Amino acid sequence: MSRAFVSAVIAALLGCRVVNPLFAGRDDGAADGGSSAHGDSSSGDKDGATDPGDTGDDTSSSSLTGDGPSTAGQPDSSSGTDASSTNDDKSGTDDGTHSGQDDSASDEPSGTGGDGESEGGGSEASDTGPADASSTAGGDDDDSGTESDGGSESGGGSEEPELETSEHCFSTLDQPILTGGGSIIQFSVPLDVTPQDIDVRLRVAHPTVGLINATVIRGSGSVMLLHHTASSCAADGLDVVVSDQSPDTLELACMGVDDVVAATIQPLGSLAELNSQGSAGWWQLRISDAGPESLGRITNWCLIFSYIP
Repeated sequence: MSRAFVSAVIAALLGCRVVNPLFAGRDDGAADGGSSAHGDSSSGDKDGATDPGDTGDDTSSSSLTGDGPSTAGQPDSSSGTDASSTNDDKSGTDDGTHSGQDDSASDEPSGTGGDGESEGGGSEASDTGPADASSTAGGDDDDSGTESDGGSESGGGSEEPELETSEHCFSTLDQPILTGGGSIIQFSVPLDVTPQDIDVRLRVAHPTVGLINATVIRGSGSVMLLHHTASSCAADGLDVVVSDQSPDTLELACMGVDDVVAATIQPLGSLAELNSQGSAGWWQLRISDAGPESLGRITNWCLIFSYIP
């Protein structure tokens, strides 16, 4: 009586196994997962079905009946967990970490991925930007600093050295100015330098200074200072410094002056032509009166040398 009951229960269980999705899921899970436990369980079922009279089959069937759901649930849940967790993990990973980078970049360019990419790109741009900016600014600051130093050095190099001035005068005063060939008044300068600039001081007494011709001579070089054809000045005396740097001629300096013209005037030639002659040695002043008679006198003439000490 009990064997027939057990056989009926086994047959009922086998029939439920065919229709019951739980067992079908277990078989599918066993087939998919390839678990040895499922193989053993199903082999146990088959053994139970083959030999219904075995006590082990009763235990196996009871374990299938009682433990079957849990046993089947474990592989199913594990396989389901694996699949779902894998899917969830993948979807979560895709939705979470990779959604902003991979999936959303392809599926939703304007979504989180776009933001993520823009943020990533922004961080890269910001990382690159300051580095480039700092390197550029640094180069601009280093080139500006170098250029500034170079400019200051250049400025220092372009500064003109300070010049010293030495004035040397003819020792005998009050010499007559002759007509015709005129007079040559000379003296020797002891200073031995290479002049950077030469000026000539003239002090002359004459009723019409516009009639005076004057030329300074150094070795083979000569420079004309005054000539009667260049001026009609009617002043009766000169106290002038003749310099290449002066913008005024004797004619301009004489305008409105009746007595002595006291000014700095320019020569008719260029005194710079005598710089290369050096300072030491004899210097001559040839001076003449273009009037009908000798009426003038030279009271002093001097050479003013500017040089680098």
